[in-house]
Amino acid sequence: MTLDLSTTAHFAGLSETTDFEDATRETAAVDNFIHSRRGTGGFETWRVYVGGTKLAAAVRFGVNLTGHTGIVHGGATAAVFDELFAWSSRLCVPAEHAGDYFTANVSIDYRGMLTVNTDGECGQLWRA
Repeated sequence: MTLDLSTTAHFAGLSETTDFEDATRETAAVDNFIHSRRGTGGFETWRVYVGGTKLAAAVRFGVNLTGHTGIVHGGATAAVFDELFAWSSRLCVPAEHAGDYFTANVSIDYRGMLTVNTDGECGQLWRA
C-alpha cells in the first residue's frame, strides 16, 4: 500500500532521504532490528523525510510485529522511535551539536493500541 502524504502537515517542505540508511547498509540488513525486518509482514513502509532541522517518517507495521493478535508490539514502536532518533542525530542536528549519540533510556507511556496494517507518522523530532 502506498501512503498518500500530500495532505499531511508533518511532511510539508521535506524531501525523502535514504542518506543514513545508505551509510549503514552493509550491517543494517543483518544486524539492525528495523532494517532486517522490512517488507511484507514487518515494517512494510519505511520512509524518512528531512528538511533543515526537521525529520518526519511514515511507517506501516505489518502482521509479524504483533504482541497480541492484531496489535503492534510496544517494543516495535519503541524501536521505531529509537531508530528515528538516530536518523535525526545524523541528518538534522546543526553542525555545532554534531556528534555520535546513543540512546541511554526510552520511556513510553502508551495511551492506546496500534493495530497492524495501520499507517503511522512521526512528526518533528529535532527542534533547533
